[in-house]
Amino acid sequence: MAKQTGISRRMFMGLTVAGAGAVAAGAAGCTPTATEPGAGSGTGAGTEGTASANCEQDSIWQLDPIGEPTETRSADVVVVGAGGTGLAAAIQAKQLGLDVLVLEKMGATGGSFICTEGMFAVESHWQEERGVTTTVDEAVIRVMDYHHWIPDIDLYRTYFSQSAETIKWCEDLGADFTDLLVIGDSIVCWHVYHAEPGESPGTGFARNMTKAAENLAIEIKLETNVKKVLMEDGKVAGVLAESGDGTVLKVEAPVVILGAGGYGQNETLVHELSKIKGDPMELGTPGRTGDGLKMGLDAGGVLCDFPGTMPYAGPCVKGATWTSLAYSVSLQPKLWINQDCQRFVNEDMFSYNFAYAGLAVKNHEKVFVILTQDDLDRYETVGPDITVFTFCVQGTPMTGLKDQLSDIQNANGSILVADTPEDLAAQTGLDPVALAETINRYNGYCASGHDPEFSKPAEFLTPLNGPFYALECGDASFSTVGGLKVNSSAQVLKADGEPVPGLYAGGCDAGGLYADSYDVGITNGSQAGWAINSGRLAAKHAATYIG
Repeated sequence: MAKQTGISRRMFMGLTVAGAGAVAAGAAGCTPTATEPGAGSGTGAGTEGTASANCEQDSIWQLDPIGEPTETRSADVVVVGAGGTGLAAAIQAKQLGLDVLVLEKMGATGGSFICTEGMFAVESHWQEERGVTTTVDEAVIRVMDYHHWIPDIDLYRTYFSQSAETIKWCEDLGADFTDLLVIGDSIVCWHVYHAEPGESPGTGFARNMTKAAENLAIEIKLETNVKKVLMEDGKVAGVLAESGDGTVLKVEAPVVILGAGGYGQNETLVHELSKIKGDPMELGTPGRTGDGLKMGLDAGGVLCDFPGTMPYAGPCVKGATWTSLAYSVSLQPKLWINQDCQRFVNEDMFSYNFAYAGLAVKNHEKVFVILTQDDLDRYETVGPDITVFTFCVQGTPMTGLKDQLSDIQNANGSILVADTPEDLAAQTGLDPVALAETINRYNGYCASGHDPEFSKPAEFLTPLNGPFYALECGDASFSTVGGLKVNSSAQVLKADGEPVPGLYAGGCDAGGLYADSYDVGITNGSQAGWAINSGRLAAKHAATYIG
């Protein structure tokens, strides 16, 4: 039976967090693990701040150099990053009476959160009003089963128990949710934000959060890159940050909350941690280079289990951008093959679990999506076979698709066109006999209406007759979700399981929720929800810690 692929309250395609860039090989042998302390030279960290005594000075975990401070100031809390996590942490801390300073290395607030469309919550007033009866306990058990009981159950219980109240908290700050939707077989839990015409939902949400911070007189310093967490006597003592003009700011503070957005655009870290065989394709906002993880390790923290977990989302033609038609056509359920011309998954997988589709792609050195001129003509005039998030919808013509593909073909040659499988093989470097055999076998499945290899629904079994197009693809990803190991109060943990006093991490800087796979198939919007909730959890505990 075919999966439903149209947009409705029961099936809606979306994402949680976004991210961009191809990945190259990184240095090996110095990676801190969940049982090794961080890569540190933090003052007062002692042996808890070192990963390996034999690490080279150019280790992938080495902090960027920074000069002596030219300005010193103080605060109760320094928040690193002004994305969803940082804004939520700053607002909550200010509401609790703390003096907060937010330092953001980019020139605007919002971070990767501007690419989200909704967030997870359970037992919210939206669900109550829609008759959704899933409880916190039921959601926790279901997601723990999905992750084979690897994560810390207290982390999930604390997060999920606060999630409904967080929806109301966001609404009180001016956030405007518009619907309660669901992707695939998930719990009905995806609280989607309102979007202005021509604007992504996350952009409006982040703007409202920024306005709420401004209304509370929270100071946000843009273009200020935090490069080191200062430690004294084993406790957080502040940060060093570099402004765009090169001046160095020292902020003395007993609490630092890391919300720098993970490491999705650090090519070396992605390759080292994720162990991807091919090329990741990051598709979102800049600036997420692992700063938070590096500083957390330097201060004595450790990485979570599965720090390389990413919400991979299936093939993306090299050169495409987020929300583009070229990206959307890469995900259509045509023929997906690897470097050996073999299929490796039912190609409609994206329509109901994009994480699984991405994990399938991750295991192969090369991936090509094969389609035809007839397919492109149909997509431009009728629309895609499956919906891709909110920007490419069944029944809506993909006007301009061929122009986008032509631009990519001219720019980097990742789209190849041929009249025969043999000619296509010559251009792609694939084995001509193997490619022809795979296409002929696939066309046989199309003729019979039955796919004995992967049981792809008959409605997606359309034959491949030239002219052929081969899209050379990387694996699309929105962000990283592995990070520093934290407890249920978002405190960064050391190798012995004790917290680094005064150090917190949230969002994509904090790991431990997802084991080896993102859980879009169970709890839609979980990373966006974690970003906001972890920021709040960190601020609440920080208020207690400061006293």
